Amino acid sequence: MTETQFILSDQIEGYPHPKITKTLFGHEIQEKELFPGYHGKLFHGEQLSWAFWRVDQGSAVPEHHHLHEQMMHVISGRFEFTLDGITKICEAGDLIHIPSNQVHSGKALTDCVLMDVFSPARDDYK
Repeated sequence: MTETQFILSDQIEGYPHPKITKTLFGHEIQEKELFPGYHGKLFHGEQLSWAFWRVDQGSAVPEHHHLHEQMMHVISGRFEFTLDGITKICEAGDLIHIPSNQVHSGKALTDCVLMDVFSPARDDYK
């Protein structure tokens, strides 16, 4: 069995990396309510967007689709998620892959914290 090794950032030659172009701390990102009850902190790169959502119980996103591939992680709470007509109750730790242009919707059954990653970047969320 191979032992896991951890490398601290200050042990990496050349750290901090001169090509790092954007660094933000969570408290520096202004929260936006993009949909009723969906309060997001969004971080954008050239090819992807990363969203951290605080979702109020009962808040819903209606059925929709977009060209972006999406990965969703339920950090806390219970979230009813429908993908291509199939509904599941998602809980903390669950991961969902949403392919490009796949019809989906969701509703917070409790207060939730969700994380989404979109590729390509969501210009409409900037």
